[in-house]
Parts: sequence; C-alpha cells; structure tokens
Amino acid sequence: MLDLRKLNFEYFLYLIAVFLGVILRFYNLGAAPLSDSEAGWALQALAIANPSTAGNVTMGQQPAYILFTGVLFALFGASNFLARFWPALTGCLLILLPIAFRWRIGRVAALVLAFGLAIDPGLVTVSRQAGSPMMALSFTLWAIVFAISNLPTLAGVSAGLALLSGTGIYTAAVSFALAWALYKILSIPNRKQEPQTFNFDEKQEEPSLPDSQPFQLSKFHTRRFVLSAAITLLLAGTLFFRYPQGLSAWMEALSTYLAGWITPSGIPASRLLAALLFYEPLPLIFAAITIVRILMVNVLDDQRPSRFLIFLALWVVSALLFVLAYPSRQVADLIWVIVPLWALASIELAKAVSFKRVHPLSLAQACLIFLLAGLIWITLGSTLLAVGSDTSWLGLRLIIVLGIVAMGVLTTILVAWGWSWEVSRTGLTWGLIAILFVYSTSLLWGATQLRPNLPQELWSTPPATGQAKLLMRTIDDLSNWNEGFAGEIDILSMVDLPSLRWALRNYHQTRFLADLPPNEQPAIIIGKVSNDNPTLNTAYRGQDFVWGISPGWQGALPEQVLRWFALREATLQNELLILWARSDLFQGEISNPPKQLNEQIK
Repeated sequence: MLDLRKLNFEYFLYLIAVFLGVILRFYNLGAAPLSDSEAGWALQALAIANPSTAGNVTMGQQPAYILFTGVLFALFGASNFLARFWPALTGCLLILLPIAFRWRIGRVAALVLAFGLAIDPGLVTVSRQAGSPMMALSFTLWAIVFAISNLPTLAGVSAGLALLSGTGIYTAAVSFALAWALYKILSIPNRKQEPQTFNFDEKQEEPSLPDSQPFQLSKFHTRRFVLSAAITLLLAGTLFFRYPQGLSAWMEALSTYLAGWITPSGIPASRLLAALLFYEPLPLIFAAITIVRILMVNVLDDQRPSRFLIFLALWVVSALLFVLAYPSRQVADLIWVIVPLWALASIELAKAVSFKRVHPLSLAQACLIFLLAGLIWITLGSTLLAVGSDTSWLGLRLIIVLGIVAMGVLTTILVAWGWSWEVSRTGLTWGLIAILFVYSTSLLWGATQLRPNLPQELWSTPPATGQAKLLMRTIDDLSNWNEGFAGEIDILSMVDLPSLRWALRNYHQTRFLADLPPNEQPAIIIGKVSNDNPTLNTAYRGQDFVWGISPGWQGALPEQVLRWFALREATLQNELLILWARSDLFQGEISNPPKQLNEQIK
C-alpha cells in the first residue's frame, strides 16, 4: 500500500512548484509594453471584444488565443496583462505534467522536473509573451499525457485546443513523428527485467510499468478521441458559433506553416544554438550526462536502458534538428526542445540531489566551488568594466581567473585522493548545480523583469517597443489639460505600427494616414524623425521617443560576447518617433496655421 504521508508531502512539493511558477509568470506581467508581434495578436482579440466588428474580424493562425483573449477583453477591458494571460496560464499547466510520468522516471526525478519547468528561463520568458507558442506546447503535451493515460475525451479536447493554437502543433507533430520513426528504425529489443539504474526510491511500493513500448495505446478509444477533438474544434474554434472565421483561421494555419519553409525569418540557426547554450546550461549538461549513461548501459551492460528515456533522447534530437532546419524559425521555438531536455536532465539531477549518506566534506567542497565561481564572476565583471580605461591589468586578471579554476580542479583531485571519488564527485556535482541554479535565476530575472522583451535577451521577436509609457503619459497629460479627460484629444499618426495602434487603443479620435490632409491642424501628430531633422514652425512643439528596438548584430550573438554575457550590453538599433503637439495646447500659446507641414513631417 502507498504511504499516504509520503504521498501528501510529495504533492505538497508539487503545489510549491506550481505556486513558484505562477509567481514567476504573472508577476509584473503587464509592465512591459507589447511588441509589434504581440500587439498584432492583441489587436485581433480586441476586435473580438467589440460587438460592432463581429462580422469583420480577420483572424490569424491562433484562433484559440484570439477568441479566448477577446472574451477577457470584453469582460474586463483590454490591457497588457490580459493580452498575456492565456500564454502565462498554459505555461503554468506545464508544471503539473511530471505527475503523469512519476512512475516512468521516478518520484524524485518527477519533482525535479516540475521545479525545472517552473523556473526555466526560456519557458518563463516565452510564457510572458502574447501570442507565443506556449498554448500550443501546453495543450499538445497534455493531449499526449491524456492519451497515454487512456483518457480519450480529455486527450481529444486538448488536441482540439492545440490545433487551434497555431502552427506550433505541426512542429510538435513532425518532431514527434521523426523521433518515433528513429525509435522504430533502431528496433531496440525488449529487456528481460527493468534495470534499477534510474530508480531513486528506497522501497518499491508501486509496480513498474511494462517497458515494451514507451507509450501504450492498445486500448485507446480512437473514436471517442476524434469526436471530442471535432466538437472542441467546432465550439472553441467558433466561440460557440459566434465567429465562424475561427475555423477558416485554423485551416489556414497549415498553409502558413508550409509557407514558412520558403519564407526565412532572418534569424540565423546559430542564434538558437547560442540561446540554448547560454540560457539552458543546467538541463543541457545533465541531459547530456543522462544520455551518456544510457549509452553506457546499452553498450557495457546486458540490460537495456528504459525505452521511455531512449525515446526522450530521440525527441530532443529530432525537435532540435527540425527547429534549426525550419527557415521561419524563432528563438521561442526552442520550448519544444526544452521540455524533453528537462525530462532527461531530471534523471541525473534526481540522482545528484539524493541525500543518502551525505559526507560533510562533500558539502564543504560544494561551498568552496560555489565561492570560487563567485570570485571568477567578480573578476570577469571587473575586467570588462576596466576595458577602455586601463588595459594594463588584463593579463594579471586572466592569470587570476586561471588560478581560481586550477584551485577548484586541485580541490576536487585532493578530495578524491584523500577520501573517495564518490565524495569528490558529490561535492563537485552539488557545487555545479548551485552555480547553474544561481546563474539560471539571474537569467530569469533579467529576461522577465529587468529587460523584458528586449533584443539582447534573444527570446522575443524583434523589434521590441521602447518608450511607450513615456509617450502615452505625455499624450494623456495633453488630453487632460485641454479636454478634461484622457482619451479625448484628436491624434493623427503618420506611422502605422501594431504596437502604436495598441498603445492608442483608448483614443477613439485617432487616425492613421500616410499623409497629412491639406488645411488640417490636428492637436497631435505622430511621425518619424527624418534624416535631416527638420524643425516645424511655431505652430507645433515636438519631442522624440525611442519606439522600435532591434538587434544591432546579424549573427548569433553581439560582437563583444563577453560584455553581452556578463553585462548584457549589445549594439541596438533604435527607431525614433516624434510627437508634435499643437502650440495652443500649452498655456499662453496661440496657434498659427502650419506652413508646408506635410513636407516637414514626412
């Protein structure tokens, strides 16, 4: 029988992981302005919230996001927070996935996987982006979980929602099919017994699942699955028959996906590899160790490794190859690689964090290695800050860094020599885990709170939006001074960007035109700053704002990689907008008709 006390404590830890994931995904969710990519999806949802546009709504290939977000906008009003609500919520649902695989990989490994999915920098960052592929990832994985759990109705509902969540479902289908084909080609024979290599429980209180196949679907009710998926597509895809455009948008997702094979995104494949290397070192290193152990068990032992783990390894490889090969790739597509990568890493991490027979010297060694890593980081930061002012100390600082590394290596060797390799390996592993955990936490905080959606964090689709809050605060002040309320002043914008339309969504007297109509003198004009920086006549006052922020490099990373790595400094390209306010909006000014205003603004 199961120990209920252990079970309750285990699920209490899952609850902590979910709570942590919710905090990381929802804290300051609406603080950063929407980028052009995000605003494009949010504007479609905003059209859903307006009943007068019911027959004229044009949907993209994510009808689930557009319709569900439109409902939120209709109930609570449009905001940045609600525009990102559904990706953040579905990102939280990923944290519960390991519960379904706790008998496959072990209870400790499943808990490690849950916490890994909760705090992973890439998953959290993509979950905080409107219109991101996070909904497709979450619904697809839950469809797989319900399918292997023999719950066809729930699997069909999840699959239907995944189909309505954009082209990500096709990425999952192709990579999953490729992994399954490779698995079949290898045709690994059945084992005679289940090895204990990846079991970290002291007592086997629950029977192991058969390992003849990674997934058992022999009793799966396909008809019930198809029926529930079709009903979900019909009801959720049309918002209960209110917007039939949702079904056409779903069918167009396939053509959009296929068009991506001939439409490059401009993002090099090396940037995805760089993001995986610099943002995911913790799961990457320990997943590699797990794969090495699988190969060693396969080659050196008579028993075969778990087929489920073999399939996960093949899934990681196939998903990574597919994402890199897809011309219309985005860095956010790496989430299809990160989840199975964490599943593999959790095996080795669970073994590493086991507290059985802990030697005090291992703890001391881990603390020393962590302190040495801190010294290296401080030395690296001070070296980079000194570049350009005093370069005479660079050689000495490099020698100091090498000396610190040598001290860590020597400590590991001496502990292994004086006590045992087991004690030394445990201390080295714990120290490495502590270092990578702190590093991942700093990456997470920087990408989501300090520099949300900015290009130097790699995860967003450029261009990012810059001084939107400052521009809107200026417009609100002008409207309050002259009309008594925000949102009442008339605006003419000669710049038409989704992010700007979203920012001005509450100003109903806003017009977007390519040219200024003759003999018109709107209260506010928004235009681009021309190359020769012309000045308007006394009828208007102008102020420029940084709006679009794009990467200033073409390759994987900025040219000064070390400064980017340590300080997140990178060359950026800023697109400026200029806000022209009519002079009579300010106290004591008299308006004069503009002369040749159209030519000066363009």
